[in-house]
Amino acid sequence: MKIVLYTALILVAATLITATLVNKLPTRLVVEEKQTKIEEAIECQAASSGKSMTFGKAKEIALTSCINGKLTEEYFCNDFTGTWWIDFVPDEVKDGCSPACVVNVKTEEAEVNWRCTGLVGE
Repeated sequence: MKIVLYTALILVAATLITATLVNKLPTRLVVEEKQTKIEEAIECQAASSGKSMTFGKAKEIALTSCINGKLTEEYFCNDFTGTWWIDFVPDEVKDGCSPACVVNVKTEEAEVNWRCTGLVGE
């Protein structure tokens, strides 16, 4: 009788834990989806021309222009130069470099800026 009772309690506990985890998963996905939409709507405005571009548009341009590598989640807007800088991990790494895919707000063109220090380790 005790074994049956313990087994029933374990099944109830497992069901509650599973239900809790399942219920939390969609909430997390919704939050992440909303955060992504908010990030993609952030605008970068070029100080000189006044033209602006959302991060979502910049990311689309970067994905088709900065190839042979992957974009990371790190990015920022340089409103003085009117460019989005999205960190980039190239397939072929160059020593002393920290590349970014740079998207020009005005021209809607992108290129990899290697951001190399010029220092070479021994």
